[in-house]
Amino acid sequence: MTLAFVLIECARGLASSAEQAINQVQGVVEAHSIKSGTDYDLIVKVQAEDEGQFKTTITNLKKIAGVAAIAVSIVYGGTLY
Repeated sequence: MTLAFVLIECARGLASSAEQAINQVQGVVEAHSIKSGTDYDLIVKVQAEDEGQFKTTITNLKKIAGVAAIAVSIVYGGTLY
């Protein structure tokens, strides 16, 4: 099982529509708007059964209109919910 948090930078004015599309991607558990003083607009929790499914989820996130950049942080250890 793979658990990761993905920070997403959106093109200006497209964060809301990107968030709606992101919530439809298989493997996305949660998506939230953030105002962190960084370039990132959304934080997304992703969970996958295996590495192949995880790579597919990340690829699908990159294809969404309005997604300009992503940063992936995989969680190692701990408990998956």
